[in-house]
Amino acid sequence: MKHYNQQRLVKIIKEALTKEINNVLNEGIDFDYNTKTVAYNPSHEENVDTSVENNPTLDTSIVAKVQVWSIFNLRGDGNPLVYVLKGEYGWKFSSEEDRDAVERQFDTIATKFASMYPIGVTIIMPSGNPLNRHIADIVMSKSQNAELIEGVICKITTEEVEDIVLEFGSKFREYYKDNFNAA
Repeated sequence: MKHYNQQRLVKIIKEALTKEINNVLNEGIDFDYNTKTVAYNPSHEENVDTSVENNPTLDTSIVAKVQVWSIFNLRGDGNPLVYVLKGEYGWKFSSEEDRDAVERQFDTIATKFASMYPIGVTIIMPSGNPLNRHIADIVMSKSQNAELIEGVICKITTEEVEDIVLEFGSKFREYYKDNFNAA
């Protein structure tokens, strides 16, 4: 009898943890890992905030006077909304209505962003992936005198960074000189 109760307790705990994980992962969307589908849900704004009131958000300044803004605060990969928007790993929207709802949110937030900077915005693209390009195109369509600049900031791999830093005569070596190994 004791063994049965332990098995039952383990099952209850697993179910509770699964339910809690699913609640935590809600992102202004509902999703199903089994069917790899995403549905827009405006009734909650957890983790990824799709509301017009809280978007766009100023994330940080990467250099003096260069601001980095986000729509839906989509940082990096690893969540179903990014996967479905990029068309990766078999994720898809539950319906065209869900896709359209997300697109309408992008459009409304881009309009709000453009009104914050009526003279025009400059979009610096470090990545040419289709999702980034799509969002940039939406913002540019709303902003008078918008400008898209590519190639100023680029992504490189960790290995490429190591090669550049370790290269004899690199700026990193020059800057740190005697403290190079410690740096």
